[in-house]
Amino acid sequence: MSTLKACQKLPQAEREVWEGGYVKLASWLQEGKRKPVRPVMGLWFDLQSGVIVGHELGQEQPKPADFLKQLLAAMAKPQMGPPRRPTHLCMKDPALAEHLRAPLASIGVTVEVIDRFIAIDKVVEMLTQSMQTESDGKPFPSLLKVPGVTHEYAEHFFHVAAQFYREAPWKQINDRTPIAIQCPHFFRDPLFFAVLGNAGMEFGLGLFITREEMDLLYVIGVPEGQSVPPVRTASVLFSEPVYLAFEDLDAIEQNGWEIPHPNAYPHLFKISPKRKPPLRAPSFVLVQAFEAALLALPGFIAKNKSKIKNEKPCSGLVHAKTFHGDWPMQIRID
Repeated sequence: MSTLKACQKLPQAEREVWEGGYVKLASWLQEGKRKPVRPVMGLWFDLQSGVIVGHELGQEQPKPADFLKQLLAAMAKPQMGPPRRPTHLCMKDPALAEHLRAPLASIGVTVEVIDRFIAIDKVVEMLTQSMQTESDGKPFPSLLKVPGVTHEYAEHFFHVAAQFYREAPWKQINDRTPIAIQCPHFFRDPLFFAVLGNAGMEFGLGLFITREEMDLLYVIGVPEGQSVPPVRTASVLFSEPVYLAFEDLDAIEQNGWEIPHPNAYPHLFKISPKRKPPLRAPSFVLVQAFEAALLALPGFIAKNKSKIKNEKPCSGLVHAKTFHGDWPMQIRID
């Protein structure tokens, strides 16, 4: 085992800068019946020679003391080059850097906190491209990659979705009940929605371009041997994190965005059955339509729950305070 005392005796170049830290890989690891986890890799990269001097793979991020042990091991037995000490270690994690600053200073290694890695981010990007979970040959749609969706808007959208999940409107309406919504800001007027979840299987909100397509799906469902319905549709489904793009998962974790339950990560996508792959990222106007519906429907359904329960028509005007302003929405259930 390498120790601080042993590593203090290692040679040290005049200026050798390493990057170091933990990164979550773009893959899922599942053992037996346990829940899937994202593997965590510790990486140490020598910027001068352009090589990885050490790495450790685990199922969770180790404690700072373990990180120090792994770093000292990389100094004593690097994957490339002779045993040596760097003069500087650059890290992105301020808390981890603070834990390491004093012990590394005792062997002549200074610790600096940086906003972004120069090399490790590129290494992770390469790993992501080779390991990324795919669906029909394409990555899961990412909300953050939709043109027009900023980090601020994504945070707002996750908050709205969490609020919808907590209000659980599926307890008061059948998922086969068509909900027509007219709004001057929609890309098509009206749009048809269905609250999903009263069957206790999938929870969320479905969207259909036409009432005919919605009715067709209810009649024929998903044909045997196919994985997607034969009609255009889009959904926000609350599910395990394995169904989200890794870019979105990283942003949720790094920024503390709201998730109402460990198995209720909102997964937004659209299905275009005539295109390949059929599972696709939503457009910006589609994201906005879902945002408005997620805001408006729980209150409307709660207000009209008696009529809905007795299958009586109901309608009303609801103003949704969306991220981009007040949206008037005429909601109708026949």
